Amino acid sequence: MEEEIKIFDEYVGNFDLKDERILRKKEHSYRVMNFAKSIAESLKLNEADIYIATLAGLVHDIGRFNQLKFYGTFKDSESIDHGDEGYRVLCDFIDKFTEDKKTQNIVLSATKYHNKCKIGDVDEQTKIFCKIVRDADKLDIMETQINEVNSENIVIKDELLKSIYEKSLCKNEYCETEEDAILRIISWIFDLNFPYSYKYLKDNKIIERKFNVLKRTQDKQKLAELEEFVYREIEEMNLC
Repeated sequence: MEEEIKIFDEYVGNFDLKDERILRKKEHSYRVMNFAKSIAESLKLNEADIYIATLAGLVHDIGRFNQLKFYGTFKDSESIDHGDEGYRVLCDFIDKFTEDKKTQNIVLSATKYHNKCKIGDVDEQTKIFCKIVRDADKLDIMETQINEVNSENIVIKDELLKSIYEKSLCKNEYCETEEDAILRIISWIFDLNFPYSYKYLKDNKIIERKFNVLKRTQDKQKLAELEEFVYREIEEMNLC
């Protein structure tokens, strides 16, 4: 993977490396690459498939760099769909990473669908790699983002609670504050696909840390009930 990382770094080198946002996204890509490799290994995939998963993890966010350069934001709602942009960018130079057409198609699909609500119309093998990258991406975001909030008046919104209790993802339209974003991240447990992912969350106390941030809320009973529900769900999924 050294050569592939070099190609990736050369591409990112076309952007403003003095911009901390570029560097953070670059580091995020490395971590997702490693998560994708670990998930693939946990599934006991063969070496060729582990390579595909690892490469897909590395390049999954390659559309982010143009997004920031031309729109000044990472918000898809205010710019472009970064998964689609990543697909477009990769189509132009994926041959530099691999000449194998099957691998190319899988990596392109994993890039395109890593940020979508649902995976598109792909074959079952490709879907596995899409799921690996989606889990890898979420694990890094869940671990690294929003581990503290500045608000002294933390409110637990009923709309977000309803989504979590229905075992669905919290909608962006209800997420206006940092604490809303934390609840949205917690809801991602219902969009993970592999035992490795749930085990990683549990072993590294990632969800526990998110709940600890919310402990300043006045809605302590609501939070306690939610915490019990979420931990129970993670435990059940971890056993699957």
